[in-house]
Amino acid sequence: MNNKKLFRIIALCSFVVAAAISTTVEKFQGQRLPTFLFFFLAGLPVGYIASWILGALNWVAFNGSDGDGLGLVPFIGKVLSLPFLPFIWLWRFHRRRQEARRYELGRADRERTAAEERERAFWASPEGQRVRAAHLLAETEKGKAETLAQIRLAETSGLAGIARSVAQEEEERQRRQLEELKRI
Repeated sequence: MNNKKLFRIIALCSFVVAAAISTTVEKFQGQRLPTFLFFFLAGLPVGYIASWILGALNWVAFNGSDGDGLGLVPFIGKVLSLPFLPFIWLWRFHRRRQEARRYELGRADRERTAAEERERAFWASPEGQRVRAAHLLAETEKGKAETLAQIRLAETSGLAGIARSVAQEEEERQRRQLEELKRI
């Protein structure tokens, strides 16, 4: 890039920046022209210094070779992305964790579905029918045992009642005998 073109670009950028700053300053202080002149004239050397720095960065980006300036674009992109790298890394980490969690949840669902299918297949098989019949037989036997225990308990309590009534009758008989003996 030749010096004339560089001067025009720097002057245009300086003009735009100075106009924007002077318009803003005029709203607060009312001094548009001096502010515009100051920032326009100060923008020219700043522009040349920035151009020199960008040229040096471009030289670094091209590893010491002179180019047309396109090598600077990825370099500037990398430099500008440096402050955002931790956020990018965190976002990638979060995305990977979500994908892993999604995979784990999907795997758990698949395993649960497969287990349910295996269980249904087992209960539909002849072996499952035998197990179900054994469970029903065991439940029936358990019911019979509980019923027999209740009957025995009732018999025991019934016998106790009979024994109690017999004991009462015996006491009554002995009491009457004592009364008869007292009368004599």
